[in-house]
Amino acid sequence: MGMRRVKLNRHPYLKVGLSIVMIGTILLIFGIAQMANGKDEAPGPALLSVDGIPVDQEEFELFLQDEKAATASYFARQHGAEYGGDFWGTAYGDEVPIEVARSNALDKLVRIKAEQQLAAGYLLIKSAEFQDVQQAMRKAEKSIYGAESLSPLQEYMLFHSKLVLEAKNQYKAKLKAVPEEVLLERYEANRQLFQAPDELTAWQVSWTGDNTEEEQSAAYELAEDIQKGISADQLLPKYKRLHSLRIQEKQYGKQEGKDENSSDLGMMLKEQAYQLSPNQTSEVMSYGNQHFVVLCIERSRGEGGTLDEVKLLIEDAVKEERFEQQIDQAVSQAAIVKNEAMWNELQMK
Repeated sequence: MGMRRVKLNRHPYLKVGLSIVMIGTILLIFGIAQMANGKDEAPGPALLSVDGIPVDQEEFELFLQDEKAATASYFARQHGAEYGGDFWGTAYGDEVPIEVARSNALDKLVRIKAEQQLAAGYLLIKSAEFQDVQQAMRKAEKSIYGAESLSPLQEYMLFHSKLVLEAKNQYKAKLKAVPEEVLLERYEANRQLFQAPDELTAWQVSWTGDNTEEEQSAAYELAEDIQKGISADQLLPKYKRLHSLRIQEKQYGKQEGKDENSSDLGMMLKEQAYQLSPNQTSEVMSYGNQHFVVLCIERSRGEGGTLDEVKLLIEDAVKEERFEQQIDQAVSQAAIVKNEAMWNELQMK
């Protein structure tokens, strides 16, 4: 008599249990593979800590390597040091380049951590630890045009500057209104800062091409004729025909358009005009193959802003000062603990 096969009727809970075990095994294998690739690798020992915030070597290296050029330049100026193979470990007086570079990098990073701590307090980032900063950076990358072309430090600092601005705005928004007596005191002590620019009427005489003595002489003659009150309609036919000179009247001050003189050339001519007194003519200025003589015709003192007009400006400046003071205090009181063995091994690459 043959053996009868009996079909086992597994309990449904057993099937579910086996499925869970299989899924768990797959996830475990996948996790091990990920760790082997270094994608979820836990951070190594901290190089140092700032007020309990661990700073690993990767983050510190961003700032240390950025000190290379500035440190080499400093030692060349101060000690006549030449950059070479043994430069970083050589003592020049009581200073060693690598030690100066480490110290300067640490100073910058301590301030950055103080600012990031404040930002974390406003929930702009999870914490000031590098991993949390990186996570926030990755989210922000999507909204930063050209982020892929930045160096790691440039990307870090671009994100950080925006982070500080957001933290500063939140700080100022939550700060109580600045007392009226403080605003008045600041206003009285800094009245000159709220003085509007002088009102100027100036003429620009210009030509293109060679800057010959003949052209310069003609430009000064034209400026003298303008001083005499001869109208541009009368002057231009003569000077334009003989010397290709052009003239343009400019108003600086309240009558000036917002972006009218925002170019490099416009700013250069404006600055020159403000250096002149009425009926004074400038030296010849060149910008590429363009040449200019500026003549000041009229100048009057700008009006001073009233307290009511500048109150919001003063209040914003006071709040900004208090924000910086809070950061300064955090930096001055920061508790820094170094892993001395790792610290002394740091070198320039």
